[in-house]
Amino acid sequence: MWQNLAKAETKLHTSNSGGRRELSELVYTDVLDRSCSRNWQDYGVREVDQVKRLTGPGLSEGPEPSISVMVTGGPWPTRLSRTCLHYLGEFGEDQIYEAHQQGRGALEALLCGGPQGACSEKVSATREEL
Repeated sequence: MWQNLAKAETKLHTSNSGGRRELSELVYTDVLDRSCSRNWQDYGVREVDQVKRLTGPGLSEGPEPSISVMVTGGPWPTRLSRTCLHYLGEFGEDQIYEAHQQGRGALEALLCGGPQGACSEKVSATREEL
């Protein structure tokens, strides 16, 4: 979501525009909807030191493994698309765009849901898989 919104803002920003420009509601709604329906085939899971991590364009690489196994495709594209749509339904495009405007950290905090949320480094034994 962050990457797609930032790209759309960059397209609006020109050398003589005087700084960052806000996207219209129509544009950011379209950008977020397309973010969720895009092709997620380049995303998957990489296991590093017996910890599974999502991998793909725009995601942090994490620690360098001595040995790793990466699996893309499979159930992950569908799961990621569903998760994206879930965020749109739970928060709405307006709230997501407002968080994006406050900075990447604010958007991550909104989507990750705090220390026990979906982005937590410590996996809860009761947390459901995506």
